[in-house]
Amino acid sequence: MKRIVITVLLAASLATPAAASDLANSAEVPVGFDLMTRAVFGIPLTIIGAVAMVPVGFVTLITRPKEIQKPFDMLVMGPARYTWVDPLGEHPDRSAAPIVGQ
Repeated sequence: MKRIVITVLLAASLATPAAASDLANSAEVPVGFDLMTRAVFGIPLTIIGAVAMVPVGFVTLITRPKEIQKPFDMLVMGPARYTWVDPLGEHPDRSAAPIVGQ
């Protein structure tokens, strides 16, 4: 079972950049593609980001406590917005958006 999961994750990681590069120049994403990838990638990335936030959060709180929102936005809120907030077929560029709380 472990080998199957690793194989699927590896195949998905190798296929994603090729599919994403075709859509990178476009503000709109085909709805069918979005439907297929949203649950498959969004939910696991949200969970992985939340788990990764624990050690990252501790280090950030120790070194830069006022900047805790930055890793939280990147690791948890980004995938969560992609999964549950963004309309189908549209994913606004939030890279230049101000961080909440600043």
